[in-house]
Amino acid sequence: MKDYAWISLLAGCLAGICETIVGFPFDTVKTRLQAASKDGVEGLTYRGPWDCVVSKFKTEGILGFYRGVTPPLVQEALGVAFLYGARDWLREHLNATLQNPPALVLSCCLIGLGESIIYCPLDHLKARLQVACVSSEDEDVRLLELGGSNPDKMVADAGPEKEDPKARSESLGVIECAKEILRANGWRGLYLGWPIQVAKEMLGNVALFSTYDLVLSFFGAADMNGPAHGHPVGESWLAIWPAGSLAGMAYYTVNYPLDAIKTRLQTDSLIQPKYRGSADCVWKVTQHELGFFELYRGLSMCLARAIPGCAVQFFVFELVFRTFFRSS
Repeated sequence: MKDYAWISLLAGCLAGICETIVGFPFDTVKTRLQAASKDGVEGLTYRGPWDCVVSKFKTEGILGFYRGVTPPLVQEALGVAFLYGARDWLREHLNATLQNPPALVLSCCLIGLGESIIYCPLDHLKARLQVACVSSEDEDVRLLELGGSNPDKMVADAGPEKEDPKARSESLGVIECAKEILRANGWRGLYLGWPIQVAKEMLGNVALFSTYDLVLSFFGAADMNGPAHGHPVGESWLAIWPAGSLAGMAYYTVNYPLDAIKTRLQTDSLIQPKYRGSADCVWKVTQHELGFFELYRGLSMCLARAIPGCAVQFFVFELVFRTFFRSS
């Protein structure tokens, strides 16, 4: 298996790109729901996921759901390649399978640590772009003043009736967004929320791969001790679809509160931030701003995304892996 690490990297890269194309509109709605509500980004208020979808479509059309898609395309191409490549390498060297839970948990945590280094700055850019970055006529007020204490100098892109007539809203590109973050906080600003990201990826990976392997084993679709070492074999390929969907749903469910807190931190104002850092954000959000169930606002969009998105991701990965594995 160790001779085919490059196959896992290639298959993971293609799988990540396909999943992003399928699932990104769901993520856009999720992010706007997380950033909305009291003490969130002012001006973003929705009655629920469907209201958010309708409002977004009316104001920006279908392309609006893909605003900020560039960072996650890069993120998923690199991150998912690393995810699957590292998983297969650790599975081979540590026997990180369901039959060896400590090794499985350790490998998932190691992978999560590596993923967070790739994901955090790209997640930060994506979040700010998704909740609509704007500018003001005031030259001293920089772009990306999201969730600040001066709503007269901030416009949230949630509909024409909520716009400040004194400001003009505009879509920011990824480069401009990055420049504003760097201007405000330097390179460390790109990694705002990194401790939360690490915990999120570690916890999510344990749920993702445990569920995927468990469902495959239930359907008899994978032989952990066989030559494919856990990859689906024979005619049991249909099991990839429910296994991928359920694995994705488990991933989002267990780490969603951390993702919600991270979103609020990464969409905080760059000019007058409400949170002093990750720990301060966790404390304020959980103690003063949101109840436990409110931390799951927007989860339905992630679960809806997981059904097609994660199924497509695992299927593309296994398809590409099997194709190259056979020909090698």
